[in-house]
Amino acid sequence: MKDAVIPNELSVWNPKNEVSFEIWVLAETLVKTIFSNFDVLYGNNFCNLLGKIACIPAEKGFPNIGGKRSGNRVLSSYSEAILMKDWPLAWSCAPILSIQSVVLPEYAWGPLQLSSPPAFSCVLSHLQVIGRNGGEDTLAHWPAISGIKTVDEVALEILRYLDKFWSSLSSSDITKLQQVAFLPAANGTRLVKASSLFGRLTINLSPFAFELPSAYLPYVKILRDLGLQDSLSVASARNLLSDLQTVYGYQRLNPNEFCAALEILHFICDEKNSPGISNWDSEAIVPDDGCRLVHAKSCVYIDCRGSHYVKHIDTSRIRFVHQDLPERVSEALGIKRLSDVVKEELDNGENLCELECIGSISLVAIRHKLLSESVQVTVWRILTTLVSSHPGYGRPNLETIQKTLVSIEKRLKFVKCLYTRFLLLPKSVNITLVSKNSVLLEWDTTLQHRALYFIDQFKTRVLIAEPPNYIAVTDLVSAVISHILDSPVSLPLGSLFLCPEYSETAVLDVLKLCFHTRGSEFGGGIETFLGKEILPQDATRVQFHPLRPFY
Repeated sequence: MKDAVIPNELSVWNPKNEVSFEIWVLAETLVKTIFSNFDVLYGNNFCNLLGKIACIPAEKGFPNIGGKRSGNRVLSSYSEAILMKDWPLAWSCAPILSIQSVVLPEYAWGPLQLSSPPAFSCVLSHLQVIGRNGGEDTLAHWPAISGIKTVDEVALEILRYLDKFWSSLSSSDITKLQQVAFLPAANGTRLVKASSLFGRLTINLSPFAFELPSAYLPYVKILRDLGLQDSLSVASARNLLSDLQTVYGYQRLNPNEFCAALEILHFICDEKNSPGISNWDSEAIVPDDGCRLVHAKSCVYIDCRGSHYVKHIDTSRIRFVHQDLPERVSEALGIKRLSDVVKEELDNGENLCELECIGSISLVAIRHKLLSESVQVTVWRILTTLVSSHPGYGRPNLETIQKTLVSIEKRLKFVKCLYTRFLLLPKSVNITLVSKNSVLLEWDTTLQHRALYFIDQFKTRVLIAEPPNYIAVTDLVSAVISHILDSPVSLPLGSLFLCPEYSETAVLDVLKLCFHTRGSEFGGGIETFLGKEILPQDATRVQFHPLRPFY
């Protein structure tokens, strides 16, 4: 049989390509007439001619099974057609001789160029058609009628065919098969390449990778040659992400695809010390804030310090990693922090008007409080409680906090007003986002960014500007301390600077300023309930609604 041409996928289902029923019946009558005189007509010359004439009634697409027709009526030649029993191997590319009366005796198949099973070139063309777009079009049209094979049964037929002829295939044939998605996965909702299957998969990577169905175990040798891997390794996870980035380009991932990409990155980072990952940082692929797979080196992640910049900069100049990518993963992959690529600096550094007090709060009093051991211990106690509600925040050290507060005391200054700007490094491009309207009503509209406090990049300069009357200076001091201590939240320290000396601990207890969560009060939080049996009185209220996965 000559090499099959890959047809337009839509033509398989297009009724416009169908011949009329009358012509189809007339063709059947013609073939029956030939059969009745076949003993007289039979000969190599006659069979060669007949085998090339498209006058045989056949069906294109799914065959007529159980009286329900799914394919299109066509006229075919014997050299292009396949037998009914072979339809799982080439139904999209070759017309099917679904009427038994038009099938000549087996001794005439050779002269008529009718092959059973079909040639590999025909089967390969068929697989290339049905596997397009993950088999989306194929599976959408698959008939749900009794008597017709399921997509899983058809896949096993194809594997049996390949197993039979595997030794005769060339390396070029195998390479082409490696690029074809013909194996059902995810409960038959998509077709995948063999390289998307793993003998054992401990994490859910659907819809990118799947565990090998047990029905395919007899064909493991073939599938390994086609790309099946025994288990997920760091190298295969890296390659999977890189291949996905090539395939998807600038296309957004859907929720399932995004979750799978995150699982892959978690797996890679958990195996950070494994061979083959040390040099991957420069080539790492991550989802950006638009759910597109991009190179990690082109992104930044929003760290605690950088989070203060986001609302004041032109974010269109920066590509961020997705917000759901954990900070530890970003750090492991060498992604830059926002605070490393954006620098805030004074825009009126030469014209600062220093103040000794703002309202009734004097700078001397604030400095005195910062040196108070009672205040230092109270700040440490508040920070310690952050660990339970913010696991990523390391347990604070009292000595470090004391040194930090002493350092703030030396550098803290009050000023009349502050203007800052934000520069994108390394070229120091001004990306300050200035609102058309004043941020606070009391401030005059200006083309500069006005701030209430400023801390330079190295935390060696700490300035607090005079705020409107409804903003307490002590709240600004709290914000500054929280910022310098890299606290994930603004610490409630304002009352500590107004209360009498040595009463800070009492204020802490009375106002319940600690960050204890409700879960920790009752012993363990929500994780305590995971895996517990449902109480009988609650069982009637619990309902499970299994949903078909969306891919």
